[in-house]
Amino acid sequence: MWSVQDKATLSRFHHDHPKIILPGGIQSPIEKAIDDATGAAEEFPLKFIQWFNDNIWGPPTLEAGK
Repeated sequence: MWSVQDKATLSRFHHDHPKIILPGGIQSPIEKAIDDATGAAEEFPLKFIQWFNDNIWGPPTLEAGK
């Protein structure tokens, strides 16, 4: 959860994925409805989790100390 609140991490993500809408601020009901209808509300978390795993944690096969 800290990573989606960390400005440096979000900046790195946005640099790699400039077309994905970053979360932020309070949305009006119409803005929320548009995001929900277009899938934008789901796009960010899915892309961010994959990006974070690849760029921050590293590959899942990585072994400590090797």
